Amino acid sequence: MTKKPSFQLDDSFTVVETALLPTSFKEELGLEVGRKPKKLFLSILKETGFSSSDLKDVSLNGWNFKFAAQKQNGYLSIQVDLASNKKNIKPVNRYQLLVEAANDIIFEIDSEGFFTYLNPAALKISGYKKKEILGKVFLKVIRPDWRARTVEFYMNQMSNSIASTYFEFPGITATGEEIWIAQKVQLLEDEKGIIGLMAVGRDITEFKLADEALRRSEEKYRGIIQNLEAGLMEVDTDEKIQYVNKAMAEIVGYSIEDMMGNNASDLLLDVESRKVIDEEHKKRDEGSGSVYEVKLTHKNGNPLWTLISAAPVFGVDGKRTGSIGIHLDVTESKKNLKELEFTKNRLSKYKEGLELINEITSNTELSYQEQLSQGLITAASYLELPVGIISSIENNEYKIEDYFLKEDNGSLSKGLIFDFKKTYCEMVYTHETYIAIDHFTKSKHSGHPCYDLFKLETYIGAPYYVNGEKRGTVNFSAPNPREIHFDSFDTEFINLLSKWVGSIFNQMETQDTLASERKALGQRNEELFRQRNFLNAINKFVTKLLDKDDLEELAWEIAENVIDNFGFEDCVIYLLDEEARVLNPVAVFGAKRGKKREILNPIQIPVGEGIVGAVAAKGIPELVNDTSKDKRYIVDDARRYSELAVPIIADNKVLGVIDSEHHKKNFFSSEDQGTLTTVANLAATRLKIAKSKAKERELNELKSRFIAMASHEFRTPLTTIKQNAGLVAHKLEKEIPESYNNYDKFLKRIDSEIGRVTLLMNDILTLGRIESGRIEITKQPVDILALCEGVIRHRGQNWLDGRKVGLTVKGTVRQVEIDEHLFDHIITNLMSNALKYSVGKPDPEITLNFEDDRQLSLSVKDYGIGIPEKDQKGLFESFYRATNVKNIQGSGLGLSIVKEFVEMHEGNIEVISQSNQGCEVIVKMPY
Repeated sequence: MTKKPSFQLDDSFTVVETALLPTSFKEELGLEVGRKPKKLFLSILKETGFSSSDLKDVSLNGWNFKFAAQKQNGYLSIQVDLASNKKNIKPVNRYQLLVEAANDIIFEIDSEGFFTYLNPAALKISGYKKKEILGKVFLKVIRPDWRARTVEFYMNQMSNSIASTYFEFPGITATGEEIWIAQKVQLLEDEKGIIGLMAVGRDITEFKLADEALRRSEEKYRGIIQNLEAGLMEVDTDEKIQYVNKAMAEIVGYSIEDMMGNNASDLLLDVESRKVIDEEHKKRDEGSGSVYEVKLTHKNGNPLWTLISAAPVFGVDGKRTGSIGIHLDVTESKKNLKELEFTKNRLSKYKEGLELINEITSNTELSYQEQLSQGLITAASYLELPVGIISSIENNEYKIEDYFLKEDNGSLSKGLIFDFKKTYCEMVYTHETYIAIDHFTKSKHSGHPCYDLFKLETYIGAPYYVNGEKRGTVNFSAPNPREIHFDSFDTEFINLLSKWVGSIFNQMETQDTLASERKALGQRNEELFRQRNFLNAINKFVTKLLDKDDLEELAWEIAENVIDNFGFEDCVIYLLDEEARVLNPVAVFGAKRGKKREILNPIQIPVGEGIVGAVAAKGIPELVNDTSKDKRYIVDDARRYSELAVPIIADNKVLGVIDSEHHKKNFFSSEDQGTLTTVANLAATRLKIAKSKAKERELNELKSRFIAMASHEFRTPLTTIKQNAGLVAHKLEKEIPESYNNYDKFLKRIDSEIGRVTLLMNDILTLGRIESGRIEITKQPVDILALCEGVIRHRGQNWLDGRKVGLTVKGTVRQVEIDEHLFDHIITNLMSNALKYSVGKPDPEITLNFEDDRQLSLSVKDYGIGIPEKDQKGLFESFYRATNVKNIQGSGLGLSIVKEFVEMHEGNIEVISQSNQGCEVIVKMPY
């Protein structure tokens, strides 16, 4: 250890160590570990050269001292000599130093309760600075709800001059944290009286929290123990009960009060159980716990089996003070175990009995009769009864089919007949259920006449059935009562045995009919095969029908792909001409078919004539087994003797007839009629749709021709009028110029109206072409931005009121797959509407939005008259115009055409508008 004052610096002049230097000296020179000395002293230090061992005199701020500096082991070591120092330093108060350095909380308060002193430990734990707390009232650091009792405690100490006290209270730090303080408080007094208190305290927060946790834990576990479903009991070494919970008291039937303090063995154990407990107490004496079963005695005297988990209890001196045990009531479990053991034995016996019966059944060397005999012997052995009988019952006669006698005395024989009413089996047979009686004279059936005849005390029997028909009984009996009651195993065994007997008789009776059943099965398989082929044909037919829309295509599909699968040799499909009321053949199968889906020598059949005409008239199928006997039969290419005709009906209307013929008489069956009817029903809906589409195509064609004709007829006179109006204008201007201005406005009006009618005709023609399916869409990559710019440049500039159309682009411009001609029409129409219905308002705007990766959005927005909400539903209907358009010209066709063109591009159109708030039309379509 260094004996002289010194300090060390590293090569950066940072203080690394100090020794035996006064605190005030260290503060004056800045000698704090980890920092550099003050600059003035450091400059003096550097002047020494660090190599001399001679002491250098220094006078610095009242300090007179000497020092020598030299390098040692990589550090600069400075020795200090303070012997010549004359600076005035107060003498050390050693007791104050002890208080200041103490880890305990030490403070003083005056008689009014104001702080007069706090040591550093007190300041640190309170979180206050000295100037914040000195002179403040002591109660400031006490939790509000404890202030009154704290004042009362210390007022009592001072009032009664109690020299020293101990008190615990919760305090509140400057940061609001709660801490618990335990303190001893000493009176401070002088010759004039008590001047205050001095306290020495410690932070006991951790102990308080642990104590509180322990208290809560004890309360929790006390509650758990008290509410345990298992019984808990503690006894001392003399077996006196020290504690018992509610569950334990309920298990043994006593109250807690009745048990406390009593000897547990005297109260709850019999002699045998005491022996068990004595052995267990020996384990407690050895300090071991154990789990064991013991029989207790309930308060009502009944035995009570409990499973006990016990352990020794020790005192603070390490000596055993008693035992504690958890008790589970296992009385019911013990009972269930006995029952289970009994059940296991019965189940084993039951299984053996069934296995024996199964072995008999599996023995192919035994005849059915031998199986019955062996079964009777096995069953009688299982039931431990000496008599077994299989009977048949008919017309009140009880006939023995087979029997077993343990001691055959000749009293029974096969074929022996008894009066059915005088047998126990009468009850079984009549009520169609088993009966099991182990002591007949004590049963409710004791008056039965069978007992008087045979004196049988034990009886068990059940009816058996053959092919669902009740035939007789299987029964076993004995002259003496049965010692063990019949149980569910016995009744289940007799029921299974009766079913087995019924199955044996069933096999005996059906043995002779197996061959015929096999034959019937073969026929059934053939039928199933035929039905499978039919279903396959129907399935293929339905699949092909889905792709057919043409009437004749459907008819030929029926003839070619269905009829052939049913083995028919001739079939004709007729369709009804409603106007002419005749049936026209449209497809055939058989001899009348030509090489390429043509009918050889087709004949037309009026409705009502022949078998086919009659079916069309009535809408009811007809099956004729011999056409030679039916005057309605019409000979076509050859006479055939069987005919089957079924109507094709949809919506209760006959669309046609499927007619099939065969050269054999009685060829068609009702199944064939059902088959052909199924085909007709399946075809009916598709034929109806095809017929409807054919008529639609015809109407569209007619409409298209009419519109083309009307357009042509209108265009010719309109062109003539326009040309003549132009000639009149030219003539007036050249020959009568002074009158030209008077007529110019009329001529311009004629020209304007001709233009409007021409546009209307163009729209009508376009709509007609759409409806007739004559407009085809041809998509190709198009620069839609350039398309919009072109439409605006050619059709949107120089509007009458000088307005223009703005164009905004969002996202990255890209080419879009569209029909350029159709999309030109869409943009032109929407832009024209925006200009037309917003005169005098701000310029309309077109926005192209490419921001969505999957679809393009085209928005055309104006700030004009808008569209009333009530008018928006019909906006896309042909010739529909909103109610607020007044005298603004228009046909009401533009938006309906736009919508059609948008939908042809697989897009959708939306209108957002309010009256007098402008209108925005948004078209969205996939890229």
